[in-house]
Order: sequence, then C-alpha cells, then structure tokens
Amino acid sequence: IAKVSPRPKRNPMRLKLLLGLALIIALLAATGVSGAARAQTAPASGGDAMTAALELLTENSVEERTAGIEALVATGAPSASVILSAMTDGDLYFRKSDKRVVIARRDGDAYTLVDPATGAKIGQAPSNHIEKIRVNNLLRRVIRGALGGLNLSNPSVTQRLGAATGLLRSPDPDLRPALAAAFEREQDPTVKPAMALALAVVDSRPDAAVADRLAAVQLLGESDTTEARGILGQLAGPGEKDATVQASAATALADVEARLALFQ
Repeated sequence: IAKVSPRPKRNPMRLKLLLGLALIIALLAATGVSGAARAQTAPASGGDAMTAALELLTENSVEERTAGIEALVATGAPSASVILSAMTDGDLYFRKSDKRVVIARRDGDAYTLVDPATGAKIGQAPSNHIEKIRVNNLLRRVIRGALGGLNLSNPSVTQRLGAATGLLRSPDPDLRPALAAAFEREQDPTVKPAMALALAVVDSRPDAAVADRLAAVQLLGESDTTEARGILGQLAGPGEKDATVQASAATALADVEARLALFQ
C-alpha cells in the first residue's frame, strides 16, 4: 500500500508574506504598472510572483485562494488563463510532498502531471500523492471575472473584441471593473466602441445608479446595433420603474429608429 505523504504544515509568517505580495501585485496592476515594472517592484518571497500566486492557491481559505487568483492575473503571465481554466475544470492539484501546483489528468491508475506555467510534463503520481485545489461557487465567480479580465486584456485584437462582444450579449456586472479598466487602456478604434457599448449595457441594469443608467441610455442611443435597440426597448417599456430613465430611453429609441429609417 502506497504511503500517503502528509500535507506540509502551514507557515503563518510565510502566508502573511504571500498575502502581502498578492496585495502589492494587485495594487500595481490597478494603477496600470506594466508587468516588467511589477517584476522589478514586487518583492520576491520564495520565488517570483507566479510562484507566490500558485502557493496561495494551495491554502485552505477562500480569502487566500482569492488573493492567489488576483495575484495570478496581475502577473500578466500568458499561462494565467490556462491555470484558472484548469482550476475551474477540476484539473488543478498540488503535490502533497512539496505543495507544488500541477495540472493533473488521469492516465490509467495514475495521474500525469503538467507544470502549469510551462505546459511541460513532469512525471506521474498516484492519486493519494496529490490533492485537488477545490473551487466553490464564490471562487467560480472570482475565476469567471478573472478570466473575463484576461480576455479583455489579451494582446490579440480579435480576442479583446470577442470578449467585449460577449459582454454586450451577456452582460455580467461582476466584470464591470475589469471592463472599465480595459476600456481606459484600449486604443484600437474597433474594440474601444464595443467596450463602451458593453459598459453601457452593464450600467443600464435596474440596480445601477440612476445617473449611470441615464448615461448608459445616451450611449446606447448612439448605437445602431440590435442589442442596443433591444435594451432601449426594455427600458422604455412599462416594466421600467424609473420615469426619468423610461422617458430618456423612449426618446433615444425613437431617435435610433428615425436614423435607421433614413438608410432604408
């Protein structure tokens, strides 16, 4: 019978250092500091920022794992989306012997281990030598937002446009901060309007501030897309409880319809 390796004891001081590193990385990311600058500014604690982020993912609490997800995204590493997707799919584990994070997939009676940062195979292990990094509903929501932010910041114009279009069709309020940050950075003349429209769709939701909803109505009224007209129609309908928003949406929708009629 294979001997089960005990889970290494947690080091409270090291955990504090890792949480501190995650906070520094997140703050630098929020202020727009580049990945290269983060690498020079953030302190190394037992390795680089990627290592620190992965170590946080192996901790027990949701708070620690959330900090790890945020730190992972803030590294700007191309592998971040792969790691988060593996985490969501239930393929992210750590070795009990040294807490090294791996992507593990069953291969017969064992698991094939893959380095999540490089994609290189690093051997095999029986199931009792690894432990799954489990994800609850709260963490799934955090990961969804993180992946959305990564797609909105993807170097590929096509990827960014696809992410913005996806939010336009299926608005997600949880992605609003990432979308707003991406909109401020965006320079492409095709992607930026799509992001602006996606922001307007999110801001038009009933629980948003009236001022934000009115600004969203104005922006939606400048678009000829089917999605924009559909939302304006809902806001102008009898289901809208705010009379100011309803009247503004009705006016905007009428202007859009009149503008489109000129080209028919």
